[in-house]
Amino acid sequence: MNHIISDKFIFTFRDRKTQVSFKMYPVDNRIQTIEHDIFENIQDIRIITECQPEQPTLPYPNQFNSFETLEICLAQVSAIESHYGCQVPEYARLVRSLLLNLYLLLNHFNFFTSLAETIQLPKLLEKSLIGSQMVQSLLSDISRHKTFDKLFVIGGITADLPTGFIENLQLTIINFEKIRKYIERRLSHRSLFSDLLENIGIVNTEKAATIGFSGPNYHASSPQSEYTPDIDKYLPISIQRSPVKVDFSKGTIGDAWHRTWLRQLEIGHAIDSIINISAALLKTDIKLVVQPHFSDRDSEFSASYSGVEGIIDSKIVKSSHHYDFSGKHRHSILNVLRHLESILKDARLSSAKITLASLNLNPLINHLPR
Repeated sequence: MNHIISDKFIFTFRDRKTQVSFKMYPVDNRIQTIEHDIFENIQDIRIITECQPEQPTLPYPNQFNSFETLEICLAQVSAIESHYGCQVPEYARLVRSLLLNLYLLLNHFNFFTSLAETIQLPKLLEKSLIGSQMVQSLLSDISRHKTFDKLFVIGGITADLPTGFIENLQLTIINFEKIRKYIERRLSHRSLFSDLLENIGIVNTEKAATIGFSGPNYHASSPQSEYTPDIDKYLPISIQRSPVKVDFSKGTIGDAWHRTWLRQLEIGHAIDSIINISAALLKTDIKLVVQPHFSDRDSEFSASYSGVEGIIDSKIVKSSHHYDFSGKHRHSILNVLRHLESILKDARLSSAKITLASLNLNPLINHLPR
């Protein structure tokens, strides 16, 4: 490469330990090319699932904290259930949806943690860390009772929520809303936080589709007044669904401000969903699992799971000798990585780190060696 100068940016993931570097080559302070070696380290997330309801999912390699496997384990069992037409009890669906919405809160609080770290806003960092730690505490209560790789099975779940979990959740949810309102005020009022995000890293609807954006990144690039979050499709029919009302009022559609604003809206939507699900759980008969039935279908298939950050692509293979499945899974953020140069080309060096942070690279951490 014939560029004379380059600028290096270190992205810090939500664990505040893992880092990746991006080298950017500018001309007149405008980025022309970008280099990174992330793909050299990327690995698929592999899950092995045995087909009897009492047998667990087994993450491999065993490198995750328990709650980090939650969405991937759900992606795998949901793909298999859909392919084979397996039934899942209403109560189990409610528990799964509750945990998925908690995982969404964790994902978005982690997003704000990385963003606050990047643009050096200590108060936002403090609030985001508190939110993330509170969700992790709730999920840890469950994983001590039944780890997630042993909780989700084809046809339902293997155990009920721990005693007192709903009551503890109802007390904690008030604090989640306080953090969301703090973020909303910082974004909606004229502030350094708001100013740093407006008109930075603009990705319009057409480009978002070409790149393969999904989840919040895609919806933030679309001029729409409302939308239904992808994970709502896993809610039981008994739960009333209300769309997210998109009231963009600043910046340009598809910029870093819009991506950030949408995440605080989704936090509020998840809080409302958790409240409704918790109430429904108290009135639903406790039935955890339905024995799955597997017809003679193909032993290999692909599936897409709508997770909290967008589509998770899955490749599922059934063993020819035993009733178990092995699945490899990849988050949609990998599509974004392939197009970073087109996203950042001609952007100012000073805005590149904000653009990268606003795309939420955090799901990558589960694809990197530890």
